[in-house]
This record gives sequence, C-alpha cells and structure tokens, in this order.
Amino acid sequence: MRKSLYRFLIALACQLLVASVALSASIQLRCSDTPVSFSFDRPENVRCLCSSTEKAIGFLRSIGLHTSGQVRIKLVRHISHARYHSLFGSYEPAIQQVMILDYAEAAQRSEGKQKIMGIDLTEDLWCSFAAHELAHVISEPYLNAGVTTHTAAEYIAFVTQFTVLSPETREMILSAYHDVHAYNSLEEMSETYYLLDPNRFAVKSYLHFSTLQKPGDFIRRLLQHKNGH
Repeated sequence: MRKSLYRFLIALACQLLVASVALSASIQLRCSDTPVSFSFDRPENVRCLCSSTEKAIGFLRSIGLHTSGQVRIKLVRHISHARYHSLFGSYEPAIQQVMILDYAEAAQRSEGKQKIMGIDLTEDLWCSFAAHELAHVISEPYLNAGVTTHTAAEYIAFVTQFTVLSPETREMILSAYHDVHAYNSLEEMSETYYLLDPNRFAVKSYLHFSTLQKPGDFIRRLLQHKNGH
C-alpha cells in the first residue's frame, strides 16, 4: 500500500513538472529574409507578423533608416509598463525589450465600445503594431541626443504602421477620422496633442507624410529637431 502511494506521488510530481515546463516554454521563430524573430507561448499567425515587419524594414530603409543587429519581439498577454497610451505594444530602449499583446488578448481588449484607431480589431491591424514597435527600435539610434520629446519617434512609428496596412484597413481608419487634417509643418506637431489623442496624432502624421515630395529629407530634419512643439 505504501509503495503504491509512493509510486503515485512520484508519478504526480513528474506530471506536474512536465506541465510546468510546457507552460513556461515559448516558441521562437525567425522571420526569413529579416533580422526579426518572435517568441510566443500559444499559436499565432506569425506569417502576418513577418510580412508586416518585412514591409516596415523596406519602408524605413526607403527614408534612410536602416536596421542593424537582431530584433526580438515577444508576444505577451499583459504589458504592465505600458507608457504613452501604448496599450498594444511597448519598446523599452534601456533594456532593448520589444513586446506586443498577443492576438487573443488584443481582441479581448478591443471588444465592445473600445476601438483601436477607430475601427474593430483585425489581424491586419494587429500585425501592424509589430511594425510600429519595430520602427521605434530602428529609428531610436538616429534621434538627436538633444531631442527632449518623443514626437519624432511616434511620427515615424505611426507612419510606418499606416504604410504596412492593407489599403482597405488604412481607408477605414482614415474614414473613421475624416474630420482630422494633415499637419502643415514640423513646428505644428505637438507632444501634448499626441498624449491627449494618439490616434488623431497618428492620422495627422500619416496625412502629412503622404503629401511630402521628399520624405527622406523631412525625416532627417525631424530626427534633428530639438523643440518638438
């Protein structure tokens, strides 16, 4: 009887150990042809994420911003240190940590009245957040040390995000904010406006960027702009 109990307890302990390892293990996947990899602990459409980040890298390169080194993006169920309204993604330069909410969590948060950029969450929109955070990683080394605001970084990140979206998704967002107009100049861009309404800041930024004849020249000016107001 005692031996049977011991065997049962040992078997139970082994099962618990295996279950614990399985829960803590994460899948690591590298996107082909890009320096980006993702880690996640439940099934995700990584093809969509890889496609968005590949488009983002190509776009950023076209405006003079190049990536160096590997970028690892972790899909998580909670971002405890979300800053500046970044509820669906986060980049912490000090520790080189990039996170986005996994699709299931993002979908749950966007249920009901809460909208993301004025529309219901789609897979296309969700994947674009990976492009947004990747833009932060790539643009951060280019920022002038004297820049005291993050307006430039958010401008580039949102423009990148809008660029990788499908035309249909992008048009839905622009229609949801049909009353928003493009920025007229660099001096008009305001960190305060971004903090009050990041979605409208995003739309104004994209509309402004789409009017530029020499976007690379503007981005270089933006990255060196010290005022930000």
